[in-house]
Amino acid sequence: MQRGRIWRQTKSLTFRLKEQRFQPSLTICSFGCPVVDVDRQGHVNNVSMAGYLQEARILATTSWSPGMRRAGDHLWVVVRQDIRYRRQVLPSQRSCKVHTALTRLGTSSMILAGSIATDEGSALDAATVLVCVDPDTGASVPIDDRTREALAAHLVAV
Repeated sequence: MQRGRIWRQTKSLTFRLKEQRFQPSLTICSFGCPVVDVDRQGHVNNVSMAGYLQEARILATTSWSPGMRRAGDHLWVVVRQDIRYRRQVLPSQRSCKVHTALTRLGTSSMILAGSIATDEGSALDAATVLVCVDPDTGASVPIDDRTREALAAHLVAV
């Protein structure tokens, strides 16, 4: 997968988020910004924001398909995550809205776009590649038909 392609998809999704023209398949989760997430520079730490992306990604994908849960026959592993930090999230914001959307569904992988919204615009844009793997061998395996069908219903065109 070429890096430029992932960023074009993420940039397109972010633009549509700003314009409020996204499809209903987008999942939005809200997270509080606890004081422990604020670093010495007085803003929410970048590592904490990456954690918000992870939690939103898990909530979104497991709500879309039971096959995404860890207890399934396959595991889902993050093989790549690119994050562009655009602006600070200050503790006065109190909570973050994390947008998650499925932008590509491959044979054994998927790409999720993520964004954390602030009053001033997107604090970050992210692209995460997940791969379906066999728990015994660790090798990538095709996404099963039932999971693919459930996920395809949430695919957002970018």
